[in-house]
Amino acid sequence: YYQGESDKGALSSSAIRDIFEESSDVFWLATYQGGLNRLDRRTGRITHFVQDSSRSNSIGSNLTYALWHDHNNNELWIGHHNGIDVLNLDQVVPNEPSNAVFRHLSHPSGLFDGQVNEIESDEKGNLWIGTGSNGLIFFNPGAGKIIQRLIFDEHNSDPAHSSFINKVYQDSQGRAWVAPGMGGLCRLKEVADTFQSDCFLDGLFIVDFFEASDGLLWCAAMNYGIVKFNPN
Repeated sequence: YYQGESDKGALSSSAIRDIFEESSDVFWLATYQGGLNRLDRRTGRITHFVQDSSRSNSIGSNLTYALWHDHNNNELWIGHHNGIDVLNLDQVVPNEPSNAVFRHLSHPSGLFDGQVNEIESDEKGNLWIGTGSNGLIFFNPGAGKIIQRLIFDEHNSDPAHSSFINKVYQDSQGRAWVAPGMGGLCRLKEVADTFQSDCFLDGLFIVDFFEASDGLLWCAAMNYGIVKFNPN
């Protein structure tokens, strides 16, 4: 599947940032510059949900980065260049993108009004929201409350080092890990209802990582290759 001239069988962009599998037949794709795509593998039909300035409830940006599914409400959260939109999948009419209603997630702090790169949940249903300029936000979606905001290496003058979040991940032991900008890999630990961080591999721009069966973290680093890291 790739970008092409046919609306029915082509992606709106070949740059894919994230994928969510709704069912064995339906995939949702966060694309860079092409908005949100819905792929029906059974029919081969691809539906494009793109920003429309004439519709206030269209998706808020065509630069989409992250997808997270709220199983309780069957809602898809889309992190994009201008914040977060929420789409109720029960109300989506296949192949009719103009009828889709995207609800923009706003907060009085304004912290969700910029680029959102990552959305992950913990075992309690709280969200880790990684932003492009506001650091890592720990958020309770039920209460609509920001629990904590974390900026990594606040003494560093380069905002890309501390405020840009690439990836958030929770390992098999329940430990939260985050890759902030050029700040390597940081482990979050809860102390008196707040989170503190210990950071390693400073200077590496880690774009993705996962935990192998032996508990080691495999990290993909920009212009550095793959790093195998022992979290213990």
